[in-house]
Amino acid sequence: MKVIKVCFLFMICTFAQHAFACYYPASGYPRAATKLTINMGNITTQSDADDGVIATVSGVMTSFGGAPAAFACGDSGKTTNLSGGIGVSGDNTFNPGVTYATNIPGIGIRIYYYTMAAYQSEPTSPEQTAIKMNFTLSCGYSCYYQNRNAAIKVELVKVGTVTGISGGSLTFTKSNFMVADNLLSDSTAALDLVDLKITATITANTCDVDATSPTRVDLEPGAANMLPHKGATTGDTPFEIRLKCTGETDVNLLLDGEEDPDATGQGVLAIKKTTESAKGIGLQLLYNNLPVELEKEFSTGMSEEGIFTIPLTARYYRTTEIPVKAGDISATVVYSLTYK
Repeated sequence: MKVIKVCFLFMICTFAQHAFACYYPASGYPRAATKLTINMGNITTQSDADDGVIATVSGVMTSFGGAPAAFACGDSGKTTNLSGGIGVSGDNTFNPGVTYATNIPGIGIRIYYYTMAAYQSEPTSPEQTAIKMNFTLSCGYSCYYQNRNAAIKVELVKVGTVTGISGGSLTFTKSNFMVADNLLSDSTAALDLVDLKITATITANTCDVDATSPTRVDLEPGAANMLPHKGATTGDTPFEIRLKCTGETDVNLLLDGEEDPDATGQGVLAIKKTTESAKGIGLQLLYNNLPVELEKEFSTGMSEEGIFTIPLTARYYRTTEIPVKAGDISATVVYSLTYK
């Protein structure tokens, strides 16, 4: 009989060691973590746009699926429950100020937590995760912790180049996004209060150079008498850079080449110097019939889905009053395109 009594007492002690965990209410509340789903909608970004926030959604959690699950912590047979902590994190590291990776390269997520009305130690203005908050429950088994004014803010952040290939359906999911823990040194796992799912559709507008764009522009041969003075031009030769674009984006062009020192600010390229090269002549580049500014980016307009053309013109330009010497004329320019 004594043996049975000792065993029975031992079983009670074993159970009591785990009676201080955090737990869902026995009745009257859902006995599971709240499922939050936040749809950020359709978002368009430019492939090469500057990094930064591209979309924001915020509001009380009940508008996205419900308040964090109600819970209590401690011995249900006592009138005083234990203090503990609530953690909010998108990756379980609890490093502050984290931008979480998503399934789309170049797009990250920042998550903020706050309360619309003062509640225990919870922040009243958005605080970027991961964060920890203390709580104290002292009203016994019949009292539960639940903040129905809990709120969330989500930012989609461009953190790198987003291509048309990498764009698409964004999904970020995190079980145990918000948890409660009694902070005791026992083996009891933290209680899951909120599971989070964030979705969006990302469109990355960009352009690619069409294969029909020239890599070489040939001008018709000219005569020295067609350039009677400095600044005279001849041999206008139109050409265009053709782009295939996936949607609206601001197309910017930069032309990088050696400027002729005798014709600065006129978009005139210095020709290659050889024993057979001409003298007193450069090659001028025009955009929309105006001289370009070399090595300076400029907007060429807003593209739409389909072919976008950048009209350019090359022509001979007399650079000095010194008599023109006939010869070969050749120059090189490298163009760079960015989309914003």
